[in-house]
Amino acid sequence: MEEYALTKDRLMLVIDEADHLLGTRFYNDFFGMLRAWHNRASYDKPWDKLNIVVAVATDPWLFIQNINQSPFDVGLKLALNDFNKFQVRDLNQRYGSPVSDKNFPRLIDLPERSSVPYTPSIIRISQRQTDLG
Repeated sequence: MEEYALTKDRLMLVIDEADHLLGTRFYNDFFGMLRAWHNRASYDKPWDKLNIVVAVATDPWLFIQNINQSPFDVGLKLALNDFNKFQVRDLNQRYGSPVSDKNFPRLIDLPERSSVPYTPSIIRISQRQTDLG
């Protein structure tokens, strides 16, 4: 990592949907490694170029058995709320209103039916990759 990735000015490692790692045989070691990388930045110059962003949709404390290895008790924690119907309507408009007013109530109900987030759903609908049918 240090020889190849940390030779640049800054590096941001973004891990989305990290909750999918839960239950793997390596998840504890993986999150422990992230914490070790974070700690290393305090005393090893090249490592202070690394920023780590981990996005999860579940309680982060489920991820690690040893609290001293947890990457979730350092840094900044951002909790996002669900979109309200006005925000979903705005998002739909920003993508050219692919969901009609008639079908809009079905879009609002979509996450409760299938746990599909609004943004990817609207993007797929706007690109005609799917519909609400």
